[in-house]
Amino acid sequence: MTVNKKINLLIREINVITRQGKSDENARLIRENLRRIKAYLDDIIVGDITVGAASNSATSDYADVAEFMSYEEQVCTSDNQTAFTLANTPSDASKVRMLVNSCELSNGRHFSVLGKDVTFYPLVAEFELETNNELGLPDIILFQYVKA
Repeated sequence: MTVNKKINLLIREINVITRQGKSDENARLIRENLRRIKAYLDDIIVGDITVGAASNSATSDYADVAEFMSYEEQVCTSDNQTAFTLANTPSDASKVRMLVNSCELSNGRHFSVLGKDVTFYPLVAEFELETNNELGLPDIILFQYVKA
């Protein structure tokens, strides 16, 4: 099903709710926004609006983003773990991103990077990493950075 058809279906469902007397201001706003999105997509299809990819000279030399980006997922291996080792050296330590269970931490405040070594500061972050969290799973840590 195309995006256009999905939007039309959503608009119809909202209209049915409205006819049943269950309408509220949110339904009206959602319906109006869906109509605007549909009109925008229609303009793209007809050719009134063109969509193109931006070129970035820093990445245009690479056939694949994976050649210079690193996304590393690590699992907490011990309670209150504070040290991690990256597979590659980041090109800029200040631009390394660290996410714990999808929550981004602040580089330079909650953790620091020196070469391939990452040090997590649980006192500043106000939580400790666990091998058995409230879901019964180890905390998952994701690092994102540009390789040197």
